[in-house]
Amino acid sequence: MSDLDYEKRRGKRDDRLLIYLFDRDEKNIIDKMSNGHSNFKKHGRGLYSLILPFPEDRTDKICIEYLYSTEGIKNIRDGAGKRLYLREEFKDSAWHTEDNVIYLNYKGERSGLVIEDPIYFLDTRQQANLSKGEFSYLVADLAETINFSGFDSLFTAIESIKQDYYLRDLS
Repeated sequence: MSDLDYEKRRGKRDDRLLIYLFDRDEKNIIDKMSNGHSNFKKHGRGLYSLILPFPEDRTDKICIEYLYSTEGIKNIRDGAGKRLYLREEFKDSAWHTEDNVIYLNYKGERSGLVIEDPIYFLDTRQQANLSKGEFSYLVADLAETINFSGFDSLFTAIESIKQDYYLRDLS
């Protein structure tokens, strides 16, 4: 049972606003967690689900990391040159077209938008990709140099939920 299911079944709720955020990469989740005409759905007093809204430069499936521009993702690297790799960068081959890396577990079309399996530098045979967790810590460390404008649509959606919550639940 997910946390959202737990909160819905729990019944009695306090006055906290809870927003469960979902990636926009699986149709069944999108259909279940949005209401058709907006990215969010109310499940009960103060309990909402929110499907990631598209930033200006994306129109297909997205996960939270896709709120950064593709170039932004490519430029966020640790001291060893490791970075996050997107599945779309390996559409046709296990060989990367720009970086000197190989994705040994390449199997063509697979689920997931960010590659979590190891990718290796060809020259050193060391792992070349960051995990999502490592990426998030790196973003926090480099926050002053990163463009977060892709998150504007997410913050706008959260503001819409807050307004709905304050108008309907607390009035």
